[in-house]
Amino acid sequence: MASFSAANSNFLPLVHLEREVREFLLSRAEAKGHSLDEIVNELLKEDIRRIKAAS
Repeated sequence: MASFSAANSNFLPLVHLEREVREFLLSRAEAKGHSLDEIVNELLKEDIRRIKAAS
């Protein structure tokens, strides 16, 4: 397992996407003219809003 240390412990976690998920998201990103990062963040923000609304 990799170990990371930095003066600022603000790091970006690496996320593994299953092939099927990655391919779907990449196709959505291309269709919308967005990056994979933009699509993933958009979907996660929607989920966060739904979770907060249900709480």
